[in-house]
Amino acid sequence: MPKPTQRRAPKMSPAAKPRRSLFVGVDVGATKIGINAIGPDRRPVSPLWAQVPARTEDGPRATVEQIVAGVRLFLDENNHLHHHLLHLRQYILCLHSQMKN
Repeated sequence: MPKPTQRRAPKMSPAAKPRRSLFVGVDVGATKIGINAIGPDRRPVSPLWAQVPARTEDGPRATVEQIVAGVRLFLDENNHLHHHLLHLRQYILCLHSQMKN
């Protein structure tokens, strides 16, 4: 019986490699929003939280915009891409509208 041939998976360029997942935590306070994340290994991505003003006095939409800005800031400060943030604002607004009902 012939020996099966083994095929190696093609090497991926660094740009094509999948990014590791992050689980983002958002702490919304009355005056500021804190953002941090853990990786798949459940370790903090950063010892420091990114912070942005909450703008709660301007209403929920302003606060949602600040959450998105804070997550973007956190990802930038920790050298992570934020191409998936396009859907974050809509997702948060959807959650907010469901909570009101």
